[in-house]
Amino acid sequence: IADIVPGVNTIPAINVVFEKAYTWALPAIVGGIAAGTADGEAWGVLNNVNDRFKWSKANYPMVQPGDAPGSKKSMLGVGLPTQDTGTGFSYTIEHEAAHNLGLSHPHDGSYGVDKCPEGSPNAGKWECYWSGLGWMYDISAAPTTYAMDYRPYEVEDQDNLQRGHVAEYLLAAQDALRQRLVTEAAAGSTSPSATWANDYAIMQKWRTQASELFKKGDYLHAEYAARNASLAARGIPQTAANTSNPRLLEAGQIYYFNVNPQDSGIPTPKADLTVSDFMASQLRPGYTVLTASVANIGQLAADKVVVEFKDGTTVLGKTAPVSIDKGTSTNVSIIWNTRKVKGDRQITATVDPLNAIAESNEKNNSLTKTVTVRGNQVTNGSFEEQSSTSSTAPAGWSGSNGTSYDTSGNNASDGTRSASATGNGSAASLSNPTWTSAPIEVEAGKTYDLAMTVKAQGLSSAPGLQVNYLDATGKVLSTATGLTTTLTGNVAATEVLGKVTVPAGVTKIQLVLVGFSLTDMATSGTVWFDDIWVW
Repeated sequence: IADIVPGVNTIPAINVVFEKAYTWALPAIVGGIAAGTADGEAWGVLNNVNDRFKWSKANYPMVQPGDAPGSKKSMLGVGLPTQDTGTGFSYTIEHEAAHNLGLSHPHDGSYGVDKCPEGSPNAGKWECYWSGLGWMYDISAAPTTYAMDYRPYEVEDQDNLQRGHVAEYLLAAQDALRQRLVTEAAAGSTSPSATWANDYAIMQKWRTQASELFKKGDYLHAEYAARNASLAARGIPQTAANTSNPRLLEAGQIYYFNVNPQDSGIPTPKADLTVSDFMASQLRPGYTVLTASVANIGQLAADKVVVEFKDGTTVLGKTAPVSIDKGTSTNVSIIWNTRKVKGDRQITATVDPLNAIAESNEKNNSLTKTVTVRGNQVTNGSFEEQSSTSSTAPAGWSGSNGTSYDTSGNNASDGTRSASATGNGSAASLSNPTWTSAPIEVEAGKTYDLAMTVKAQGLSSAPGLQVNYLDATGKVLSTATGLTTTLTGNVAATEVLGKVTVPAGVTKIQLVLVGFSLTDMATSGTVWFDDIWVW
């Protein structure tokens, strides 16, 4: 019997050696047996072996000396006793030691591996067991296979071993609870004690977890949970001191094991957010609307979804939170102040920028595109820059009679300065105060947006904006109405929008801010112009 070595899983083995071929021929001795102690724990093995021979039917298919390489024979084939130097000894020890660890035969429980069914000439006999093995051939990566020629220990064996331990521990739990009830009944109790009921409830929790893990194929952690169930059934309370991660225990040590199930391999449904596209639109002067299309291509709805826009590394803003169901998309927007921005910009839209939402793919949340910001083409369209030659005129503009440069800040909509036009009581057709911009380069055939902001006090007729079309020499080719209004009387600062398409042959335009309608026969009041845009 092997010595017990501390810290080592020692399997005591008793080997009975018979001479020659008698071991396998004796009907009462079939090779070996794995033995256990009274408490159900594995103990050791009893092996009977011979020193020379093995019966051919005990190790089929038996290839005889002289047979061609690769020859195979069924279990019914006739084979003479042959010299076998050690295989029988080593195989039997391996086989029974594997049983001692909880490993069953790979063919046990397989279809056809059983006693003969009713109606068979050998009904109830084990002849069909061997027939089943014969057609199955019983080739398996297991030390307990009857094929014997192939017996390394592999994953299949590990699973088999762990399944056996699960059953062992659960049976031990059942036996422990039963024995405790028997003891309580012998002491006169007619119903289970509160202690027994509490331990039973704890055992049930561990047993349920073991069952769930077993069904998922996580036999290792099912074994740990079943082991904890057996401890609870024995009435051993779990404490922090006697709870540990699985480890090798010494004799007499009792520990509950932490159960940390392996990943089932089935992905947890998650959202998967992506910015499929975004676009920029400039419908008003100085402001660009960035609109992103956000799709949820995952398997779970997502709440509180935001998109962050950046110009390079500068954060432009975040959208309001929205919910996006799986398989759907939605559009979200922010307004970007582009009054002082012009030209191509690298804009990045990122959904869930803080990774607050668990996603199946966290690497497809951003999209970067080049956005062209159409800045204001008008020189000094806000009138904030004063002329270098006159303190009473804005740079880039020329005014007629009846105009004034207001620097008080009281009538400006962008900054502190504006340009005004005041009526003098005469007909607008004879004397209409105007402001004319510096020439603006344009492309023929292209459509441009126009904008101006006007404020009025006691205005007798509506102001407007005219467009002078110029050729390359600066000659005025024609004039068109750019913006019209219906604003008269007292009017708070109001933005007026419009469009103009440049005719062929035109290379430049001039904007003319007109104080009064040409049909006004007696102009009066004042209009202030500000924030003039072409983009």
